[in-house]
Amino acid sequence: MVDKSDGDYLNKHLIHGALPKRPKLYLHIGGVEGSTSSDLLTESLVKDIDKLKSDGYNVAVHGKWDGDSGIYGFPNIDRLGSCMWSEINKSLIPDHHLKEATICPDNVLSDLTSYMKRSVKESQDMVMLNHWLVRPGTAESLGAYFDPAWDMDVVIYYRRYFEWITLTFENWRQDLLENTAISPHTMIPSSSFRYIDFLREYCKRLFYVKDDESMKTPGKVSFNQFDPTTNFEVEELTDLQEYTYFVAKQYYSQARFRHGVLIMNYHEDIRGPETNFYCHVLPDAHNACRAAVDREELAASASKPVPERKHQEFSQLNPTRPFKPAHAFEDIAIAANSAGRLHFDYTNTKSRQKVSEQIFLWVEMIHSALQKRKILITSLPLECLNQYEINRLLEVSLAYEKALLPRFFASSKGADDLEHEYSKWRFCSVDTAVILEEPKWNFLFEDALNFTIPEQPILVEASSSASSAVKV
Repeated sequence: MVDKSDGDYLNKHLIHGALPKRPKLYLHIGGVEGSTSSDLLTESLVKDIDKLKSDGYNVAVHGKWDGDSGIYGFPNIDRLGSCMWSEINKSLIPDHHLKEATICPDNVLSDLTSYMKRSVKESQDMVMLNHWLVRPGTAESLGAYFDPAWDMDVVIYYRRYFEWITLTFENWRQDLLENTAISPHTMIPSSSFRYIDFLREYCKRLFYVKDDESMKTPGKVSFNQFDPTTNFEVEELTDLQEYTYFVAKQYYSQARFRHGVLIMNYHEDIRGPETNFYCHVLPDAHNACRAAVDREELAASASKPVPERKHQEFSQLNPTRPFKPAHAFEDIAIAANSAGRLHFDYTNTKSRQKVSEQIFLWVEMIHSALQKRKILITSLPLECLNQYEINRLLEVSLAYEKALLPRFFASSKGADDLEHEYSKWRFCSVDTAVILEEPKWNFLFEDALNFTIPEQPILVEASSSASSAVKV
């Protein structure tokens, strides 16, 4: 009877008149890809796949497909987002290796549809994790794609905006450096490569002020001088649409998802991400929940810190060094290369390995130069957000928390705690303009020849016509 139905029954002992239970999909799209919490949950879903199956959940996880004959058994959903986006939305994805993510393979939707039908036949609910589904233009297409027979919950993780944009910056920067295959002149945007530039690039409207004399005096900027081109609320003035606020708005706007958008609050969670998900989001996932709790208790008994605590993630909490040393050296190297102070032959090198190797050598050169002169990294000149920008970033962070989690915001762990944590931060980068302009920093580049990959000779093969001419 169950195999022939659209789903299992709420009361299998009283089949006549019983209502079929709709299969449930838990679509996890939240978190910052590459963050500790995101990575832990991704790994746990695969590690606990048998336990989840015994709890009544089939699983599909981005980045973990192991082939058609793999042991996990779920289809490849890595490019699911690309099958949902319009050409306009695809055009907004950067022109380096991420462009591959815009290609929708022919079998993605058909394989996922078959997997979901099989899950219904097996009376299994589903968990799907794919962080690419936060991108603009995804929710409407997904709502049209998923079979109406499925009930849906969309799970999004909330982190305070000033923390989230920092994690986003670090992941974007690492990805850019690791996958750049040609000249930084075209691939590494100087307008957003440093932390402070990234903040200003993607909070441009938030930080916008009139260009008058009062703006040039520190401490003299007030909110009434803010002059937006239209009357947007402060929450609308940041420009990374992958943030929780915009993602929640996108999915809430679709009737298919409106009644099932779950916002998981990282700042309220006292356990790891997999424990919170298994034990508090998924109903009756007893085996998976028990396994996650046991892992945390084992880690605690072995005196290992429970993963994903915010004070472990950010170097900005160090008041004497508000940046990572590697970031500082990379900032200097990229700025010097863009200004023509450091040179590398990109014309004959398409390998991203060679580009990252050269950047690494420049970082070593700068570090070595400072060590030889016993100059501390804290002696490097800084450029920081001005007080107006700092106030605005705090204002929007508070506004997002109030909009998304009003009860939490009003609690002792909410607004007051946010302001307390924010007060510890310094939003700064090395002032590369000063380093390039002031002669006292020239020593950083004196040994450049010994830290530059030599140019490769261009081998020109004689054409057949040229060879014939020589023979004649």
